[in-house]
Amino acid sequence: MVISGHVHQSPFIQNGSWFDRLGATWVFNTGRQPGRPPTFIVLDSDAQQAFWLAAGQAEWIDLTSPLQRPAQPVTSAPDWLRAVDRIPDPFLARPAAAAG
Repeated sequence: MVISGHVHQSPFIQNGSWFDRLGATWVFNTGRQPGRPPTFIVLDSDAQQAFWLAAGQAEWIDLTSPLQRPAQPVTSAPDWLRAVDRIPDPFLARPAAAAG
């Protein structure tokens, strides 16, 4: 696994991405957006998933699957990710019982 943040625009440009795979190695780059909050990547080693969180965006990938683009939007955030309080869509930030 390689984690880097040097290429600022990569996740935000057409055909850009916050993840790649070179052989068996996953490569991650958060990118940079102006202002707050900063973009970040959360790795869930138990579920073998990676989540990318930016202002107004939340995506995830399955680390056990082959490289596939684009990443999936987060439509049902895990409880631990909601607890981080960084899910951009207010619907996703509500506990499952309240989302009804």
